[in-house]
Amino acid sequence: MLSRYAPAMPDDAQSRIERDLAAIRKLLEVLYRLRAPDGCPWDREQTVRSLAPYVLEEAFEAADAIGAGRADAAREELGDCLMNVLLAAMAGESEASFTPAEVAEGIAAKLVRRHPHVFGDRSAQDSEEAWANWERIKAEEKASKQEDHSAISGVPAALPACLRALRVVEKAGRAGFRYSDLAGPESKVEEEWGELRQAVQEKNAERIEEELGDLLLAVVVYGSFVKANPEMALRGAIERFSQRFRIVEMTLGTAMKEASLEQLLAIWKQAKEQTSR
Repeated sequence: MLSRYAPAMPDDAQSRIERDLAAIRKLLEVLYRLRAPDGCPWDREQTVRSLAPYVLEEAFEAADAIGAGRADAAREELGDCLMNVLLAAMAGESEASFTPAEVAEGIAAKLVRRHPHVFGDRSAQDSEEAWANWERIKAEEKASKQEDHSAISGVPAALPACLRALRVVEKAGRAGFRYSDLAGPESKVEEEWGELRQAVQEKNAERIEEELGDLLLAVVVYGSFVKANPEMALRGAIERFSQRFRIVEMTLGTAMKEASLEQLLAIWKQAKEQTSR
């Protein structure tokens, strides 16, 4: 499968491949046993469709663990992801749709095709050029299959809205639809903020939702421009808010409902100082 241009693997790669194959084989043996006629009723009745939500959920849990920097939790959650992917592939075989081997072979072949700077005779001086190769080849593949080959196609609708917005904006940017400097996204955020305030003043519920969406998208564009991932930024902000709220909650208890705004803000400030150390 690899071309004659394929570089040599690291010296210890073969031993690591053998180690990984042994571990994956053990996992496959467990999963095939679970789906055997006398295996687990729950595992046996799963289909590709029924497992889709679990694949998504485990991916989010893995992202949370990785984002929190918890290596043990990340290892466990990535294991759950791997298990669900393999289980879904096995379900595909039961449905005569595809096999686990076809899933693995398909992605391996795709990786080789889309990395001509590693497995072919093209070059990539940096990650941007490598990504450009990937997107160009992907677009060519979609065109040959008569699929939607828009520059922004291929972004899953099931992604969280913030992450989906980022991926769409990034793809549009790589196609040339982008601001030339930071003044552009800054101005757009200010413009959308003004339009949202106007909609609120007019008490136009439909327009408020529309303008709020436009403002959020403008913030995503701004984040993309300054190389800040808005999905991770928002997750971090939610975690900080949650930590600080819990401190306020523990400090005031049931009295929080009757506390004045001044009291709440004073305790919030203390909580912020505690969690910022």
